[in-house]
Amino acid sequence: MRLIIVFSTLFFVPFLTTAATVQVDMVGLDFVPDTININLGDTVTWVNASGIIHTSTSGLNGIPDGYWDSGNIPAGDSFSFVFDSVGVFPYYCTPHWTLGMIGAVIVGQTGIGEFDSPVNPGVSISQNYPNPFSSITTIRFEIASPTQTELTVFDITGKRVKTFSTGFRDEGLHTVSWDGRNDNGDLATNGVYVYELVAGDDVMRKKLIIAR
Repeated sequence: MRLIIVFSTLFFVPFLTTAATVQVDMVGLDFVPDTININLGDTVTWVNASGIIHTSTSGLNGIPDGYWDSGNIPAGDSFSFVFDSVGVFPYYCTPHWTLGMIGAVIVGQTGIGEFDSPVNPGVSISQNYPNPFSSITTIRFEIASPTQTELTVFDITGKRVKTFSTGFRDEGLHTVSWDGRNDNGDLATNGVYVYELVAGDDVMRKKLIIAR
């Protein structure tokens, strides 16, 4: 009997020790960070660090999908939820989603890495906005000197989805809009994507989410 008890304890320890808790702060009219990546079984805790009431409600465009709903979270209070399904889960604050207070929880790992560490400090790329998006989103990047650039969107398996016009760009801020269609003109499916900027020797990537 003692051997069975010891075996059972050892069997369950790895599962218990891999679960984590990730905190999202409600600051002003923003979720910080607004997009997070977690593993199956992790807990997300939303902490209201502002002076007004917020909610964390799963769904899109003010329409709840019933997965979770915190109800009103008073200033200084919090709400936690354990994620037991893999996928992309958009959410919003019920009183303030029309003011841009939206976010997303990505459960599971993508097949292409994300990094933002340019060789040239004069190169930067910002998070697309809005994110998640349903119809159109904007990507901005900045280069300090004239550079050959290429901006591409990949799916989570690394397959090329959309290639924007590439070429030699002058220094300064550049803006690219994406309507969520692939190179064939078809709508890309809901999910997580990675957009990649190649500017000279620099390669920078960030994740974006389509949620219609």
